[in-house]
Amino acid sequence: MSNEDRQIIQEIKDGCRSSYNFLVEKYSESLVQFLFRRTLHLQEAEDIAQETFLQGLKKINTYNAKYSFNTWLFTIARNISIDRMRSKKIHIVSINDDSHKEIADHNIEDQGQRTIIEEEKKHLWHLAQSLPIGSYELLQLFYAEEKTIADIAYITRKTKTGVKVGLYRARKLLLKKINSEENSVSVDTFSHSLANNLKPLGNQS
Repeated sequence: MSNEDRQIIQEIKDGCRSSYNFLVEKYSESLVQFLFRRTLHLQEAEDIAQETFLQGLKKINTYNAKYSFNTWLFTIARNISIDRMRSKKIHIVSINDDSHKEIADHNIEDQGQRTIIEEEKKHLWHLAQSLPIGSYELLQLFYAEEKTIADIAYITRKTKTGVKVGLYRARKLLLKKINSEENSVSVDTFSHSLANNLKPLGNQS
């Protein structure tokens, strides 16, 4: 956790709740992006983000400084989104929503090349979303949100070993889907996409 966050959180614990606005502004965008990838509904993502910040303020005294404030917020947001999905039967849907936005690779000058890569990314996550929700969640947190194994374990309430095993199985399931596709992106092309868009598991902790 940054010294700045630590100072702000202490101010909030000491009674200066207006300091919480700094954290809301700092983490709103990343939190909404995280939730949008889970729900694919922008309004739903924004609503859950708002509820997350409200709960975060109420529970600020339970915050564990061992983890980043962003990771702690993700944990609250994940629990809220799971509850909403159960109560409203909101399901993860295919990435075909026109409102879905991909981050452009600014290092690529050629627009056509960038378009191909973005389509491969979208198709990759489309396949990932057809996996069991637990597998998709692990891939999302590790690759899209770039969380460490320790952070993912904290968010999902799994052991580090459980997370590593889950990621390994999720990657195998995803590659199986890629290899079983017909009349789609070639295996060679998609393998190149995997190499460029998915980091190796390594020994992150």
